[in-house]
Amino acid sequence: MNRQIGLMVVVAGAILIGLGILIYSGWLRWFGKLPGDIRYQSDHFQFYAPLVSDWQNFGQWTEAGSKTATERAHTLWQESLARYVPPVRDPAVVEAVDDFVARRTAAGGAPPVS
Repeated sequence: MNRQIGLMVVVAGAILIGLGILIYSGWLRWFGKLPGDIRYQSDHFQFYAPLVSDWQNFGQWTEAGSKTATERAHTLWQESLARYVPPVRDPAVVEAVDDFVARRTAAGGAPPVS
């Protein structure tokens, strides 16, 4: 039993060392960066704005409803969608695009997705 635990610790250590080497060498540059966060970095300036991650301490996070990153992301896209205003389009252009799509569909093209 002790040998099995020892072997698991050695394997876990080797995996951590390998991961550390990959991160240090730059092979995992994306590691630790969420896809929805805004980052800007230059020679003398660095800016980071987390959109989804939460920097509250545990007490504040619990009092605010204990929202996970997935729940915060869901709220963000719903708010963004609610604020969306469709662009003004020229009716002639809309008619030309609709006509083009109708001709291509009639010629055997794939039906539009939406």
